[in-house]
Amino acid sequence: MCEARAEALIRPCLMVFEDMQRFDPTTLEAIARLPDIAGSVPLVALFVSRTQNAPDVLLHPLIHSIELTPLSQAHSETLLRGLLDTVPAPDAVIANTLDRSQGNPLILEEFARSISFAKRQGTAFEIANNAVATPDSLLPLLLLRVDAIPGALQSLQFASVLGRRFSKAQLDRGLHARAPADGFLSDLVQSGILFATRRGAETSYIFKHALISEAISPTILKRDRVTLHLTAAQTLLDDAGPVGLSKVAGHFRRGGAYDEAAVYYDQSGDRAALVSACSEAISEYSKALEMVEKLPTSTKRLRRDLTRNRRI
Repeated sequence: MCEARAEALIRPCLMVFEDMQRFDPTTLEAIARLPDIAGSVPLVALFVSRTQNAPDVLLHPLIHSIELTPLSQAHSETLLRGLLDTVPAPDAVIANTLDRSQGNPLILEEFARSISFAKRQGTAFEIANNAVATPDSLLPLLLLRVDAIPGALQSLQFASVLGRRFSKAQLDRGLHARAPADGFLSDLVQSGILFATRRGAETSYIFKHALISEAISPTILKRDRVTLHLTAAQTLLDDAGPVGLSKVAGHFRRGGAYDEAAVYYDQSGDRAALVSACSEAISEYSKALEMVEKLPTSTKRLRRDLTRNRRI
């Protein structure tokens, strides 16, 4: 935060903090001090968070809050029909899309894209019309754009397991011979399925909307999901950059590898403790203990239990 203030003394700065509901407590605590540290320097900070998990920094008197409420039914329909433009859609499709969106313009945009795509596919649109008998059945409609790109579904299944952000290198390592061909991810970006962002020398990708990941998730068989989580854990460990140990542990946990999960939750707790992130350290050590509880009783397990309890 002090570095940000120093930079703003040289030239005006804009800082953007997105998805703050995902931030850890220690980071949020540091951000809460930003308004006081910045003082009168030319620095503007934009904080974006869901209202149900709004950070404390929004309570600061220098912060002006704008709450974006859901669109009304009438405004939602106006937006949806505007996005569809000249694409005709049956009233049942419109009604169920509005019901599913709950006034969220991003969801309306995503379904409008899919409905327009289905229309261009001719017979596929008839299938889409039948697929939206109820709002919950709208998700298969989103897969039409994915299915149109050869090999996309299998690659995106692994990507959805990896998490919100992934890279081509991670897909290559995780999928091996089934890895996507060059240009494949560019097709997904052009189709509006993924966003491409740059971090250093490597390009990473993010699902444009969580709805797409939500539609892909049910297509993964249970037995495959376990394997994919174990593969994701190893893929993250093989990354050249800093490894998110808690994320690795989470994949091992979902893959049923509780011993490995305990080890990495433990290491994540150690890492948090080193920077005095006490809340995170306690949380990670507690998760490690939960994993140990799932292991067979043994002297080794009891010793590990005792060590972690002492740390907490």
